[in-house]
Order: sequence, then C-alpha cells, then structure tokens
Amino acid sequence: MRAAGRDVLGLVLTIGVVMVAAIVWAPHAARAALPPAAPGTVDALAPAALAPAGLDIPSDRLCTFDTTVLPEVSGLAQSRRHPDVVWATNDSLNGPYLYALDTTDCRIRATLHLVGADSRDQEALAVGTDAAGRDVIWIGDLGDNDAHWPYVRIYKVLEPAVLADADVAVTTYRFTYPRRPVNAEALIAAPDREQLWVITKVRRGPGAVYELPSPMGSGPEPMTAHRVGAARSLITDAAMSPDGARYVVRDYFSAEVFLGNPPGAAQARFRLPFQVGGESVTWTPDGTSLLVAAEGSGALFRVSVPRVALGVDTGLASRLPRIAGFDIYPYVRLSVMALVTLVALVVLIRRGSRRAHAGRRG
Repeated sequence: MRAAGRDVLGLVLTIGVVMVAAIVWAPHAARAALPPAAPGTVDALAPAALAPAGLDIPSDRLCTFDTTVLPEVSGLAQSRRHPDVVWATNDSLNGPYLYALDTTDCRIRATLHLVGADSRDQEALAVGTDAAGRDVIWIGDLGDNDAHWPYVRIYKVLEPAVLADADVAVTTYRFTYPRRPVNAEALIAAPDREQLWVITKVRRGPGAVYELPSPMGSGPEPMTAHRVGAARSLITDAAMSPDGARYVVRDYFSAEVFLGNPPGAAQARFRLPFQVGGESVTWTPDGTSLLVAAEGSGALFRVSVPRVALGVDTGLASRLPRIAGFDIYPYVRLSVMALVTLVALVVLIRRGSRRAHAGRRG
C-alpha cells in the first residue's frame, strides 16, 4: 500500500508540475505565435482564449431596462453633461437612434433620432471632444460581420444640454482599413481632443487596434486608419476613462484595463458578470468602476475596477513582471490554486493510506 501511495503521489505531483508549467508559460507561447505588429508599435493585448480572467471583482446589478427599446444594446457611453445618464445604442438594423438611459432606474429619459445617418450596424459609442472643443457623442457604425463594406462610418452628434426626444443632425466620417474590410465593435475617444481609435473583432486569431487621423475629414473620400497594435480576439467594446489616463476593453466574459492611449500597457484583467451577449462597457464618472450590459438581458451592472488597474495597489499583482506584455497575475493565481489543490490531494491520499494500513494491522 505504501508503494501504491507513493506511485499515486508521484503521478499527482507530475500532473501538477505540468499544469503549473502550462499555466505560467501559456502567455509566452501564445505571444510567440502571434504575427508581428507594425514597426514601432506595442502589442499589449493577447488572444482572449489563452488569458484567464483571474481577479474576482465585486459587481452590483443596478436596474433593468426595457429590452423592447434596447433589444441588442451594443454600446454605452457615460454622458459628460448629465449625471446618472449613459447613452446607449442597438446594433444590427435597429435604426439610427441614441437613448439616454438613467443609471438609477434604467428608464429611457430621451430618444435621439439621428437624421442623415444611414446606419447599417451601430456597434459602439464614445464621448469626447471634437476639433472645435465641443462635447460630442461618437457613434461607430462599424459592424461588418461579412467583412465586405468598402468603408465604415462614424457619426458625430453634439451632446444635448437638455434631455428630450429630438431629431438631431449628424456629421459623417468615412474610413477604411489599410488592407481589407474587417468587422469591429469597439470605439475609443480621447476626452480632450478629436482623436479616435477602433479595435477590430476577430473570431479566430488576434484582432488589431487602429488609430484614425486627427482631425478627421468629413468629405466623401474615406480616410485610412493606421494600425498601432494587436488586440485580443472577440473584443466587443472599449472605453477611455474620464481622465484619459487609461482605457478598458471587454470581450464576452472579461475586461482588461490598459494604461495610456491605445495600444497602451496592460494593467489587469478581470471577470465580468456572466451575461450572454455582453457587448457594452463604459466608465463611471469617477473612473473607479465600469457599467456593463448585454444583448437581450436588460440588466445594467456596475463593476468595481481592481486597484492594480488604477495604479493604487501595492500588493502582489502590482509587483509581478509582465511576460511579452501579458499581465501574469491571473496565471500566478491559478498556479497557486493548482498547488493548493495538489497539496490537499496529497494529504488525503496519505491519510487514506495510513487508515488502510492501520486497518490491516488491527
């Protein structure tokens, strides 16, 4: 029995070593497999399937909105002029509309009809400043699931001073990608100047981060976006923090915060509340939490951003090095959990062996 126990112990330890090695070195191997970025850029993101969301973050369900009005909410943007209001939009063919959503009770406080917007697939929203210094809402008509549109569009709307149903005129900006059409669902805007970034949504392999010209041209000839970095696959939304110091990207299950302008430097990745079709994210005005929603559910959640992502954490997560741009804290955390599980198994096996041996002696 002692020999059998030693054999089992050896097998468990071997499996444990393999698990830990795989967890720790997975990001390094994944990064090596990614195509190189354009010269002079930083690829701070990685494939979502290979990077676990290793932080457990508190979240609160704030309220539930009307899914007959917002059946496919795909973009949220915190208002700069109205407290407790986020702007929301549907994707697909749900019309050229913006909705002012109250974050305290989820009622729709205003509906804006975008006059002149031939919306195909409005996938993203952002708030910021235009070249004239005005508070504006940027609407990303970026959806291209079949990757065949000759150009995609961004609409600009001046943020209204009064919340009321209204027809509002838009300014249209057209742009293309350097090589070929691609699908995108994430739009990021600088808070203090006319500068936009788009993150593509790719189902297989890494996506990319593109920077648009600044200032933008609204003429009939499309602008060309410039690639500045790589992105995880399946990015469904992104948002710049109110102070412009960092931005967040999300996929269907997790979020990750980056320091600086895109492509930025990865700070921390963390889980989001489980929602099928999670496609929207924005910051709260104080820059310490996120608001997230999903298609079909109607639930609006507030999620606390981990301290390490805000640069105020002095614990282990902030002290760990990064491997090829990866935040390795989730991997270290999983490794520790695996080791604890292995130790518990060893203890149980030894106790079982001792009891069996004592039974035979008795």
